Amino acid sequence: MPDPPLIAGNGKDIFVLHSDAKVLLERLDPNSTTLIVTDPPWNTGQVRRGSAGLKYDDKHEYVAYKTLMIRLFEASFAALNERGMLALWLDWRWVHEAAVWGDGFFGGGDGRGVRVGEIIVHSELGNPGKSAWPLKHSTILLFAKNPDKVEFNYEGLPMVDRKAPKSGHGQKYATEGKRATSVLSATMSNTDPERVGYPDQKPSWVYRALIECYTKPGDLVVDPFMGSGTLGRAAKGTGRVVVLGDLSLDACKAASLSLELTENT
Repeated sequence: MPDPPLIAGNGKDIFVLHSDAKVLLERLDPNSTTLIVTDPPWNTGQVRRGSAGLKYDDKHEYVAYKTLMIRLFEASFAALNERGMLALWLDWRWVHEAAVWGDGFFGGGDGRGVRVGEIIVHSELGNPGKSAWPLKHSTILLFAKNPDKVEFNYEGLPMVDRKAPKSGHGQKYATEGKRATSVLSATMSNTDPERVGYPDQKPSWVYRALIECYTKPGDLVVDPFMGSGTLGRAAKGTGRVVVLGDLSLDACKAASLSLELTENT
């Protein structure tokens, strides 16, 4: 099996590869990775479009999608070290089935990891529609290879506004905010300066929080479905080593450009 070609990088701590997700993960040293955070195909049955003219067909037959996800879980489990975490950002349509598939590898017992939680991400972007209850959320499933070894940094949690300040605690308590919990509000407007024109781009601050909470400087963090390279932007300046991959050359070019990397020619 040939090595995935290097598309771009800085020669030190960030590498962009043109690669299938499973191939990329299998090329990593076993037990080498502390965090895999990724936004795989959501299988919405639609063509997803970005403002820069980029698009992709987000439609997969059930068996093909299940196979893709199971391969992702299997290869992720092998690549993660004992502190390792998999954060899988998914659409509401598939999150429950993906949780069941993931439990085949992270279901606890017999040397398997554990699904340790989920983060609900709410967005106000787009027309909610009026024919049914509007669904404006996605879910990040959290899996640990060995939950007893995970080193969680509470200070890495982002600060959010208090919705119901307690009376009698003074103005400072009401305005200083609090640490986020398992529901995040993460609306990324179409005019957000962070946008690079790639379809379904995610806000980098959510990725940055996962990096800060679950990794340390020098750790390897990986996104095998990198899209526009959000994980790379989130990890800039943190001292982590970042490996990004995607089977789409459009994604590789968009990520290289947004990360201001020189393409490998």
